[in-house]
Amino acid sequence: MGKAKYSNCREVRKGVELEKIRRLFYFLFFFLPPLVFIPGTFNGKWAFCLYEQPKLWALHVLFWGLPILFFISGSRWEERLHEEITDKGFWLLLGIGGISVLTALWSVVPAAALYEAAQWLSLACIYLFLIIVFRDSEWRSLALRALCLSYALVTLIGFTQMVFDIPFLQSIQNEEGTWGSTFGAKNAYALSVGSQIFLVFLLAHRAWSRREFKAAAGWGAFLLMELFYLALSLSRTTYLAVVVGLLVLLMVLGRRVGTLRLGAVVVVALLLIVASLRVAMPSRYEFMERQIRVHMLPYLKSPGRFFTETVRGQVLLDSTMMISEHPEGVGAGNWQFLYPIYREHLTNRHFNTNRQIIRVHNDYVQMLCELGWGGGLLFASLLLVFPGSCLKRVALSLEKRGSRMDLAVILGQYAAILVMLFFSFYLEYGYRKFFLALLLALIASIAKSSDLRRRIRG
Repeated sequence: MGKAKYSNCREVRKGVELEKIRRLFYFLFFFLPPLVFIPGTFNGKWAFCLYEQPKLWALHVLFWGLPILFFISGSRWEERLHEEITDKGFWLLLGIGGISVLTALWSVVPAAALYEAAQWLSLACIYLFLIIVFRDSEWRSLALRALCLSYALVTLIGFTQMVFDIPFLQSIQNEEGTWGSTFGAKNAYALSVGSQIFLVFLLAHRAWSRREFKAAAGWGAFLLMELFYLALSLSRTTYLAVVVGLLVLLMVLGRRVGTLRLGAVVVVALLLIVASLRVAMPSRYEFMERQIRVHMLPYLKSPGRFFTETVRGQVLLDSTMMISEHPEGVGAGNWQFLYPIYREHLTNRHFNTNRQIIRVHNDYVQMLCELGWGGGLLFASLLLVFPGSCLKRVALSLEKRGSRMDLAVILGQYAAILVMLFFSFYLEYGYRKFFLALLLALIASIAKSSDLRRRIRG
């Protein structure tokens, strides 16, 4: 009898230790990839970067070890795997990966197609794992905290580099001045931090609702710091993404939170004030002309001029010709190799191996060019149809105030990313693809939770 009791205690301790290890690896899975760096890339200094290989490999290494850790001696995880294997989001991601592999057969550079395919297939596996784990709210919260803490840290490093030199880190020098080297360039940083900025607000709101005022103040400080840094970047895409995300958030909340509307107005006003302060520099008129793009106003009055007189518009026109001649797609990751053939509108620009347009500045169009109409349809279904079907199921379970706020913030974040996809090259980097899969998994998990609540009530 004593031996059996001792054996049971040992099994319990072993289970507790395994759970702690799981939590640690799970935290690191979300916290570490944004911080991956390459030593000695510039004058012997270290530089944070957002380019493909280091962060993509970090994501793969951390991920492929994580499910093994979870599924070892964990029957409930195996049961959930059997339940979730039919999820539509998983099969849509798998389909995009499969079409990417198929396009390698006729791509000019098959290796580029296979490289993109590897990312999408890994995302499908990551998404499946996330919807299994996200069924527990504690694991969702741990993921969000790790993710937001990581970006708060890289923002703090960037701020420090704008004021003080960090001897062992490279600063990014460009025509607007010195920027922190957190992600290699300010636009890359702006798109990445914009991917989670609403989630920081969600954590602050949760802490405030639980009367954890110190935690709420901490998350609020991180939020203001990130908003301030985004404002300094003068990234028009991120500005628009934040505004659209706020509008979606307020639409979902409806009339219940008047103070939040006031807060949204204040945030937008702060962004504009900080941007104006940035413009108010010695060469402010030249800076305003180059960064704020006052000369873009005529294109708002006459949209047709955008396609014939701006670089982005002309690239879009050239891409439509590529689509018409290659309805099956030119191959995943191959747009940049075929674009010089279709470059009819930018003949006054000179390009070489060091300076070349490699992205459309519109991921919807780029995916259509590379994967053809079949892949474009799958991509549209993943971004619009699948989340829409999830939201219909959630609509019946919004009577709880906290659940409504969670959904509103996540949808605001998702809307912001959709805007970034439309105006920039959001999917260029593997870790931002991961953000997309993460939010889709959050939306799907909320829908599954609402289905479960309805079944229990029924």
